[in-house]
Amino acid sequence: MQISFFEEFPTKENLAKIKYISFPTKLYIAAHSLEEFQKIKIPSKKVKEKIYWPILKREEGYWFSPFSKTQAIERILSEIEHKNISVMIDSELPTHPNPYLYLTQFPFFFYNRKKMRNFIASHPKVYTAEYFPSSRFFESLFQFLGLSFTTKNHCPIKMIYSSCHDFGEDFIRTEIK
Repeated sequence: MQISFFEEFPTKENLAKIKYISFPTKLYIAAHSLEEFQKIKIPSKKVKEKIYWPILKREEGYWFSPFSKTQAIERILSEIEHKNISVMIDSELPTHPNPYLYLTQFPFFFYNRKKMRNFIASHPKVYTAEYFPSSRFFESLFQFLGLSFTTKNHCPIKMIYSSCHDFGEDFIRTEIK
């Protein structure tokens, strides 16, 4: 089993806790740019892979979705598209950071979705953080909304938020087997 860690707020204090890890792991680190990510030093030899987790400014959508600001999506994808770097695209709706993006970015929805799909299909080392579909209907809906991807070369990470949906212990145990 692979245990990975996700650091959304990579402060020195938060990263110092890595010293307590005694097994090989992957570390996903949130940053607003590739340059910011590359400046982060990891104080542990147990971290076998450091993955860039690009995040947008709150007013741009924070996470990646077809409702995020087009310029922000293009900025991040262009800085990593020809780099041999592992990256995690966190695909979530901008409901909390900026719900107005549903209106302002709706005209760019299909363009943004295509841009994201093309990147995920062509980049050699892509992980995607995606909502967990609780049914085939939601699976299809998430794919249409550009929040889930069907390309074969990426590694999906399905997120189960117990604060948003009560999946139940039995369901979760079945899924992780």
